[in-house]
Amino acid sequence: MGTSHHGIYWSPLALLLIALLALAMLIALLSLYAFPVSSQMPVMAGSARIVLDGCCRLEAPLPKKGIKWGDISTPRKRIAGFGEDVGELK
Repeated sequence: MGTSHHGIYWSPLALLLIALLALAMLIALLSLYAFPVSSQMPVMAGSARIVLDGCCRLEAPLPKKGIKWGDISTPRKRIAGFGEDVGELK
């Protein structure tokens, strides 16, 4: 009967490729956070209160065209929120 030998083998090339891939992913992630992206939708930091307050001014049923975030001010009060026809935020 033959004996079987088990061992752990390693490859310097595979280790180098894994290290380069990890470095590329780290650089990509850091570059995403380093350069800000401007958008019409403000960052709300996950605040559900702001979203719920913005949605409470909507009337049922929701419009078929959809809703978007923008300026829904009245002549007396400046308001940002969700609506069918919104102005550009200033």
